Amino acid sequence: MICPMYSRNQSRNYKQHYIISALVNLFLTTFHSKSLYALRVLELSRLCNHLFRINLSVDNYLKGDLFERS
Repeated sequence: MICPMYSRNQSRNYKQHYIISALVNLFLTTFHSKSLYALRVLELSRLCNHLFRINLSVDNYLKGDLFERS
């Protein structure tokens, strides 16, 4: 469930933080263990897909909220 108190910019900053930390985690682990590379790429793609769906949900919520206020 997405917290409705987040503004659009806050949700994007939150999402960017997790994408950046996932990328850092991906590169730190793959340099010393090449066998984990495919697993980390899969994990990162799942994370990005999840965050993309969250972004759509937040945008839809904010659009609906704006229509209700007017």
